[in-house]
Amino acid sequence: MDSKQFLARLAERACVSVKDASAMTEALGAALASVCAGLDTAAIPGFGNFTATKRDEEVVTDDVTKKRMLMPPTIVTSFRPSVILRHRLDK
Repeated sequence: MDSKQFLARLAERACVSVKDASAMTEALGAALASVCAGLDTAAIPGFGNFTATKRDEEVVTDDVTKKRMLMPPTIVTSFRPSVILRHRLDK
């Protein structure tokens, strides 16, 4: 399923236009990004948890050139589905 199919199905189920469904997904993405940027956890009941963790900077070596580089710190977001979602997907 690509994004157009997803938005069409979401619009149909929510009884809104595709444009409104697209705006809803953009708003959800922006909200999750702002929560995770603050290293908080976003819990969506019945769906799951989005957890952000910060990775420290590290020095890595390129295998080909043997050049050392400093990788900046990054924020990594992980998703853990809820038990309800896992049971729905299993059926």
